[in-house]
Amino acid sequence: MKQYLLSVYQPDGDPPPPEVLGSIMARVDAWRRDLESAGTWVFTAGLHPASTATVVRVSGGERLITDGPFTEGKEHIGGFTIVRLPDLDAALATAGKLARVTGLPVEVRPIQDDVQVLCLLIPASAVWRSRTSSARSTAALSRFWSATSVT
Repeated sequence: MKQYLLSVYQPDGDPPPPEVLGSIMARVDAWRRDLESAGTWVFTAGLHPASTATVVRVSGGERLITDGPFTEGKEHIGGFTIVRLPDLDAALATAGKLARVTGLPVEVRPIQDDVQVLCLLIPASAVWRSRTSSARSTAALSRFWSATSVT
């Protein structure tokens, strides 16, 4: 089985109102549970807005730090999922289902190396909560990393 990165692109700006976002997230949760049941889900994470990004470059041996996303644009990656599927056609079909439930474009890219270790280190429940509460997710991940010897 190969692994694929499904990147969800969302427009910059405020998220949809709770009554709209709630139904979208319920459909995304059902989509993820289907992947888990099939044994194809590896990892999912939502990202903070692109405006929170910081870019690090090295020039002349010096580290340069710039606020904001690497590229200017009206859409940025809002989250991603890693799946384990037999081929690109299966990954495109899975991405199509995600695009249908979110109404957002989804980019599919094959992953060079297996990220199986990652899914063993972070409990899915800690990661998935990031879609519903960043503070809870951060606290859960902090507790997880504090309880492990992973560095």
